[in-house]
Amino acid sequence: MAAYADTKLANTMFAYAFARRFGHRGVRASSVDPGWVPTKMTGMSAPGDIRESDRLYVMLAEDSGEAEGTNACYWESGSVGPARSKEEAYDEEAQDALLEKLEEITGVAVPN
Repeated sequence: MAAYADTKLANTMFAYAFARRFGHRGVRASSVDPGWVPTKMTGMSAPGDIRESDRLYVMLAEDSGEAEGTNACYWESGSVGPARSKEEAYDEEAQDALLEKLEEITGVAVPN
């Protein structure tokens, strides 16, 4: 569970870093917590509504509805408007360290 939570935090930090670095170029990056929804990974007994998660992803992709004009936001299934992510996700030094570590692992640098 800890590894899963760490990857969700890293995904959110990655989105915030990209929004910060490329927002001035029109790039928008946000993250979504779809909640516990029925999938092959979570099982079909999960109580969440996967259609709500789909709605969030489409809204962000289309820049429509509540997401219109937003950037660097964290969206939770079932919530109206952006939510607050874990405090650690907003740490810009940690975001940059994550990108450096990913470059070290993959050999792919994020452009400035």
